[in-house]
Amino acid sequence: MDMSKNIVMLAFVALLWCCNGKDTLLDLYPMEPIVNPEVGVLIDNNRMFHVDFDGRQQISGITEAGIFTTADRFRSLDFEPQPWQPAGGLIVFGKGIIVHAQTEGASFALRYSTDNGKTWATYGEPIVDERFLAVGSVSPVQLSVAADRSVWVLCQQGAGGDRRALLYRVDMEQQQCALMMEKAGATALTFDFADSEHGWVL
Repeated sequence: MDMSKNIVMLAFVALLWCCNGKDTLLDLYPMEPIVNPEVGVLIDNNRMFHVDFDGRQQISGITEAGIFTTADRFRSLDFEPQPWQPAGGLIVFGKGIIVHAQTEGASFALRYSTDNGKTWATYGEPIVDERFLAVGSVSPVQLSVAADRSVWVLCQQGAGGDRRALLYRVDMEQQQCALMMEKAGATALTFDFADSEHGWVL
């Protein structure tokens, strides 16, 4: 019994000894680290918020301390110091747009940036209808940016038995919004939308 175990173990060790890694899956993976260890400024006393892969080599992103781009997977790095402005609330990153929802009083406000957070604009129209605010405060639960850059906001009103889930579609550039769904006695959990018509809500 012990002899057979030893033979199997010796065969396994011999097989590993003969394996040189050529013509195997190991050839598909780079042996050098993707991130250059000499680039330390990106992560020193900093943290990432969002990263975009613009191609096989091009990577760009937003950190707490600034905006970075690299065209060669961090072998070189362009870093532009820029303090991150949003504090608290909800944030979502879309293609070419960042949206930030912040509770204000009984409702919430939306801000957006189209230049990676360097400058921010505020959606200036009221989103929540006065008839809902008369019943109680409305809080954003989740944000989503669809492919057409429309912003969807899933909201919750009330608690316990007297609650309501609300879904709004906001066009930040046209400064238009619409209530797309109202469900009494429901708790808003999560959702996602691909465009201005197709999506799902849980």
